Amino acid sequence: MKQNNSDDAMQLVTSGTGQQFSLVSLNPVTTYQIAVEMCTLDTLCVRGPSAFVTTLSAPPSGQSVPIVDEVTTSNLSISWTEPAHLNGEINRYEILYRRGCQVTFPPVECHVSPTVVGYSGMSTQTVLRNLHPYTRYDFKVKSFNEYGNTESSWETVITRKSAPKYITHFTVSSNSSFVKVAWPSTFDLNSVLTRFELSDRGRVIYAGLNTVYYYRRTGPTVHKFRLTVYTDTGTTRSPVIIYNTRNNQPTTQIVENIGEDMTEIAAASVPFFQRTWFMVVMVIVAMLVMSVVIGVVFRCMWGPRSSRTKIPNQRDDIMMDLSAVPPYRSDELSMHNYSVQSCPVKSPEHRMATSTAHTPWTPYIVVRAT
Repeated sequence: MKQNNSDDAMQLVTSGTGQQFSLVSLNPVTTYQIAVEMCTLDTLCVRGPSAFVTTLSAPPSGQSVPIVDEVTTSNLSISWTEPAHLNGEINRYEILYRRGCQVTFPPVECHVSPTVVGYSGMSTQTVLRNLHPYTRYDFKVKSFNEYGNTESSWETVITRKSAPKYITHFTVSSNSSFVKVAWPSTFDLNSVLTRFELSDRGRVIYAGLNTVYYYRRTGPTVHKFRLTVYTDTGTTRSPVIIYNTRNNQPTTQIVENIGEDMTEIAAASVPFFQRTWFMVVMVIVAMLVMSVVIGVVFRCMWGPRSSRTKIPNQRDDIMMDLSAVPPYRSDELSMHNYSVQSCPVKSPEHRMATSTAHTPWTPYIVVRAT
């Protein structure tokens, strides 16, 4: 027996006295030339006419792994060869791939994605598109003929790194003691994580690798949370989430304008009585009030006492003490120029009251010019 297209000599594959034999380990879809010899006395042999038999088709076998020609952040170019044993006619190839898991720090939960068909056709090369940056992908090639298929083993590749990307909002919740901020799926890292930073009203309150943070409540307030991620290829941040705990039921508001100035946001969230200008004004007012109070106290304790002097309420009269009247000569004092009027006599009750008040009694006369 020999293959029909082979130049080899006929080979003995079996012998015996039986009239039926089975030929095994033949190749699929192969034509064989088969002949029978009859021998006597082990030396006299005669060969009959040859018969040509073609074996049936079978699934292909011997498929090699695909070759990675080029890899980018989102595309993968691969090629492959046909199986070592076609066992028939190949009618299509398929490229299967799945998203695998890779070692990260910190470790993150990962599940291998279902296997999908990335290519189906007769070509021996293709490009897988819309892949995720810095992600492990497993892929293999599968060959089909009319009787079945064969596939290669899995090959692995990691796509190139890219800048981090914001995906969805982080969540904020609270109870009577804490405010919980969680961001397990807020960003696509697309590279190696360096740290997360969580800020409230422009002030960083957490920096690290965790994806959840508990913030102790100090009273009703308005929080302005913003999350920033840092990787070895870049950084990005989330929109501001306003979380108001002043109401009985806390409310959440998302500020989509990522470019908004955090200084303005922080200033808007601080009540007026906690702002710098208000505190400065209050300090100045307090200092002025204290100065006035201290001045009044000192004046009352060490200031001069006013003397009590009773001045008659007579506008045109000149009150003169008799002892203060200068002496005049009789020839110089003309009665027609002056009129003298004595002061009214005080009652005894009035003199007693005056005497009790320790006020000396001085007689006065009223001299009126005429």
